[in-house]
Amino acid sequence: MRVVGPRVATTDAAPPHSDPEAPARDLRALMAAWFPLTYALNAINRSMGAADVYAFALTPEVQRKLAFVDRRVRAGPPRDHA
Repeated sequence: MRVVGPRVATTDAAPPHSDPEAPARDLRALMAAWFPLTYALNAINRSMGAADVYAFALTPEVQRKLAFVDRRVRAGPPRDHA
């Protein structure tokens, strides 16, 4: 999805575009694809006077915690060393 229009101030460092065909290498890549969608959905709702669809701000600390969990899940179950 590519959002074209005036720049909107955000607290995120994610670019206002993403490539849905690109595989998500890690959580950071997944978030880089997710944030532009949430910006677009929120902009559409705001233009109609409605509340944000995605009203969450993922702070850097929350993003680090999510990345930690993502790495653990991708690593799979612990191996039995017996």
